[in-house]
Amino acid sequence: MRVTSFSFPLRCLIAVLCGAAYAGAFPPVGWRWLVVPAVFGLIFSLRGMHGSRARALGFLFGMTAFGLSLSWLWNLFGAMAIVLWIVLAAFPALFAHMQGLARHLTGWKFTVFTALNWAGWEFIRAEIFPLKFPWMTVGLAVGPNALLPWIGV
Repeated sequence: MRVTSFSFPLRCLIAVLCGAAYAGAFPPVGWRWLVVPAVFGLIFSLRGMHGSRARALGFLFGMTAFGLSLSWLWNLFGAMAIVLWIVLAAFPALFAHMQGLARHLTGWKFTVFTALNWAGWEFIRAEIFPLKFPWMTVGLAVGPNALLPWIGV
């Protein structure tokens, strides 16, 4: 079955499940190995999508991931926590939008673009964006690791 033959509701379900898996890679669950299948699942669900549908999938992934993992923000900010989750979910949505623009790429070009796209949006969220929100990055999920002194995060 080709990826492009999946219905949009099924892709939405995949994005939500992958967002939940991504959240599970961070405390309090801390199953670090989940980060890789979660990101690959999101990329899989985006294959062949573009425009508002790609952004919607990225947004669903982000709202699920940040809403579940950062649910404790509700205790601090009440309903305003939803605004923060929406702002944070915009980054996976922008990632998905860029993936949609590059849907024609295949092979190593797609792989390199996807890695740079994901890392770029994580860098913007963690370092350039005024909130400087470095939590819940892939590098934090896979560490600590014996290789980190050599390769960095």
